[in-house]
Amino acid sequence: MQRKRAGSCSRIMSLGLDRRCLDGGNLRVEPRSRVQKHHGWQVLVAAALLCINVAGSSHSFVSGTTWAAMLRPTPLRCRATNEDGDAEVGPAKGYPHTCTLVYLHGYCRCGSEYLPGGPLSFCMPWVPGGDRARGLRVVLPTAQYLRQPWGESATSWYGYASPNHNRVGDPNSLRATREKLDCLLHEEVSRLGDGRYVFLGGASQGCTTALDAYIRLAVDLKLGGFVGSIGFVPTDSKGFYGADRALRTLMADEQQAAQPVWLQCAMDDFVAVPWRSVVEPSLRRASRLPGLQLRQVAGRGHGIEDWEAHIVNDLLRAHAPYAYTREVASLVSLDGLAEYLVAGMRWKTEWLVQSLSDLQGKRGEER
Repeated sequence: MQRKRAGSCSRIMSLGLDRRCLDGGNLRVEPRSRVQKHHGWQVLVAAALLCINVAGSSHSFVSGTTWAAMLRPTPLRCRATNEDGDAEVGPAKGYPHTCTLVYLHGYCRCGSEYLPGGPLSFCMPWVPGGDRARGLRVVLPTAQYLRQPWGESATSWYGYASPNHNRVGDPNSLRATREKLDCLLHEEVSRLGDGRYVFLGGASQGCTTALDAYIRLAVDLKLGGFVGSIGFVPTDSKGFYGADRALRTLMADEQQAAQPVWLQCAMDDFVAVPWRSVVEPSLRRASRLPGLQLRQVAGRGHGIEDWEAHIVNDLLRAHAPYAYTREVASLVSLDGLAEYLVAGMRWKTEWLVQSLSDLQGKRGEER
């Protein structure tokens, strides 16, 4: 089932990339990217190099604000929107809103846990640092508290049928969630004026629920895509009534079917969302989606931790690069311009370090 909280694991044991399990479909397995790591000595070097005069350089500034984030953290606009724990993070100060991601938490979690500094924030693209998408607005709703058949009360996007299965047991709770997400997505599309700039995603129960919303609404709203981890494709047989017909409608729309749908699955999750009995059968129904990409991981079970953030970053960089825009024309304040200039200094620093390294290498060869 999807009710296991993320555990803690200090290292990757393996990355399973098994293409055989869904042969004959359009699934493509993508490798997991590494996350940038920052070191204190880099800050000192950057501060020293700020004294270097680069006004006459012919080199253009490049993307990336890792150094800017270390020297001066980007101001965030974060707030809990209601007493139920809904939260959001707006674009960085001085940057226009160019992209929205609606991201759903797993069972017994809440949206505010994904805020910067929260236990689920990891290196998400709305967190300060080199991976920050400064034009991104993320909406982090929280599910309602539901009493499950086994007596537990917890935040849940729908009521389960039993403690041993992922099937929806309370259609009314799913209907309420669908209504909430439908309203939210229409609002975000209206905010940007184009559904192509609105993405959906989530983890565990939130992954399945968000994918249900995407399958139902993507064609009408022309949504930009989906990214989720450790969930499964919703089907009528699992209690998501109407999902099978919505999936057929999506696959019949050639343009929308090509939009990215990225799923990250834990091959060694044998309890919460089992690969063999739950995930793989559900994926066979969607394998004809041209935009579907599958990332298979192993070594942490259901608690994949920071791997959740890796795939979110990768999808946005691949399909929403405008969320990372560094054009001067898009900067609407002095704060944004300052970050742009410091980003240029980062390039200068890297160029100088590389030049010195090459020079030392040549001298070593001459000796």
